[in-house]
Amino acid sequence: MKKQEQPIKQTIKQKNKPPEKRLKLLPTLREKRHYIVIAVEAKDKEFEETVLKEIINKAILNFIGILGYAQAGPIFVESGIVGKKFYFIVSVTTKYVDKVKAAIALIDEPNLSFRSVGVSGTIKKSRRFL
Repeated sequence: MKKQEQPIKQTIKQKNKPPEKRLKLLPTLREKRHYIVIAVEAKDKEFEETVLKEIINKAILNFIGILGYAQAGPIFVESGIVGKKFYFIVSVTTKYVDKVKAAIALIDEPNLSFRSVGVSGTIKKSRRFL
């Protein structure tokens, strides 16, 4: 009888390759964004931050629709409390700044008043509206 031949183990040395780099968009191709400062004043009772964000999102969605909401791409960058007012900094593409401001102005909630305080091109400059 013949001995069973054992398969020869081959070890393949993998070359140490650096991780693949992701290509970045050129600055000219990137969407430009503006930052809207929204002040929310509660008259009688206090509201949670998530509830206020939800109200703002629904107002924008109802005013400009699903496609407009997707193109505007609102992102809540920062939020906080200054005095008795909540404030939000929302990032929006430049083409939809006016439409988002109009949506915020049309929010009709009892015991709440929403106001867009200002618009800026950078987060740092938008903080001066607080």
